[in-house]
Amino acid sequence: MPSRTLFPLRRSGDNRGRDEKGPERTVAACRAPDGNIVHKILREGTDEQKRNFWYKTPILRGVLILVDSLSIGYRALMFSGEVADPDSGPRNPFIENTMMIGSLIIALIFFKYVPILVAKGTLGVPPAEAERAGIELLNASMAWSAVEGLVKIILIIGYMLTIRAIFREIRRVFQYHGAEHKTINAYEAGVPLTVNDIEAYPTFHPRCGTSFMFAVILFSLLFAMMFPLITWWIAGDPRLALKIWVRLILHIIFLPIISAFGYEFIRLTARLNPNGLVMRFLTWPGRFFQKITALEPERDMLEVALVSMRHAMGIENPEPEKDISSAP
Repeated sequence: MPSRTLFPLRRSGDNRGRDEKGPERTVAACRAPDGNIVHKILREGTDEQKRNFWYKTPILRGVLILVDSLSIGYRALMFSGEVADPDSGPRNPFIENTMMIGSLIIALIFFKYVPILVAKGTLGVPPAEAERAGIELLNASMAWSAVEGLVKIILIIGYMLTIRAIFREIRRVFQYHGAEHKTINAYEAGVPLTVNDIEAYPTFHPRCGTSFMFAVILFSLLFAMMFPLITWWIAGDPRLALKIWVRLILHIIFLPIISAFGYEFIRLTARLNPNGLVMRFLTWPGRFFQKITALEPERDMLEVALVSMRHAMGIENPEPEKDISSAP
């Protein structure tokens, strides 16, 4: 029987390699332009994190791991960029931060305002006539939120499919994602970590970070349907939840709670029979999303994933590759 609790949630990837987290350390590995595989130790002793009281506390640990995942993922992306273009010179933090903030603003406008416009065009704004019963107004506001959430999901899926089809490098990111999952599945099955052995394993993994993010998105959308109930209880008017600034504040306030529940949900599914009906039902959203974001990799991508895994798990690596100094 394979152990399904050996490996934690995955870290973010890049277009030239993978990064893995094991009991020994967190490691990023990339293929350099000259064809060699290089790796960098991003963190030593990840088992200490597991023994930390805060990381063992249900609900709270989901928030901490989300922040930690974003931090490690960003550092891995910066490392891959340095390996891909070593002659680019020192990076300008101001330019990078400005581009990041600009991208977030564009994403906020696209994924926030477009669904609102569609919801308004479909259902209109719930009227405020006095003769409308409070419960009817609440139902109308919740329906409005449901339409907005459905449009968001469609936009996210459409966006992922579009960038995968247009940008070759994005497709390679998704292929490396699949290589990582094959490697983890093979490791948990106890088979030798060689390209030939791991090639037959699936690209789906139930404890994937993508599944975690998609779970957070789904929980967030379901919770957003309750916003009218919250504003009705606090201010007596469910229509307040339809105001953009109110929804933004509520999302910010409740995001840590939502992400925490998303993480606990992923942990719960890890304890179930992977082939059972309950497991397949609970993980189908993540399974569907991974059909988009975890593609069948090429053999050379599996080699990179193997290097990352071996170093993360403290396994001797027989393949020639170059070590990059540990992260500060």
